[in-house]
Amino acid sequence: MSESPRSPGQVAYDAFSRKFTNHLAWNELPPGTQENWQSGAFAAAETMIPRRLLPPETPGPHLTPEEEAEHRAEVAAWWADIIKPNGILDETAILAELADYSHVLNEVPKVYMAITSGKLSKPNYFADAVIGVYESDVDRLVRDAMLDILVDLYTDFDGDENARRILRTQAAQYGIPDLLEEWQTSTDQMAKAHALMAETQAAS
Repeated sequence: MSESPRSPGQVAYDAFSRKFTNHLAWNELPPGTQENWQSGAFAAAETMIPRRLLPPETPGPHLTPEEEAEHRAEVAAWWADIIKPNGILDETAILAELADYSHVLNEVPKVYMAITSGKLSKPNYFADAVIGVYESDVDRLVRDAMLDILVDLYTDFDGDENARRILRTQAAQYGIPDLLEEWQTSTDQMAKAHALMAETQAAS
């Protein structure tokens, strides 16, 4: 039975520990120590092994014909070094790139769906569009949370106009232009809810 290949972290640890007579074997190290050696090995490799240059950045959606032609030429030149290293298509390299692409197509939409509450799912959205939806949702959640807090405080400070004025100022900073109106709406809704509950209890 053949041994499983060593991880980069284990290779680095084995090389380092050869100089010591008393040391733990790799499988005797705590998991956290193994992870530290693994991350250290990858960090060292990144500084010593030349990394493949990133592909040309995807331009914006509105290109002139000349800009589009220039971008296509840059993309073709970049891919040529990968899938045609000797001027001939390398099937293995193509399949490896397609495997990576398939992984992206499967995984990226899951992230987009999660952070945009299901609004966006296509993997080819521009980053600004996805980030914009996410930030808008976060702003809305923060505003709603602050509105609940401020409405409760507004109720608590009934009769204290100075405190209520400060709360209205705070509300405006969170995009709530009229805290008094929001408080009145909330109060009315609460009164209706209580009335409905009383009717339900009386009918039961």
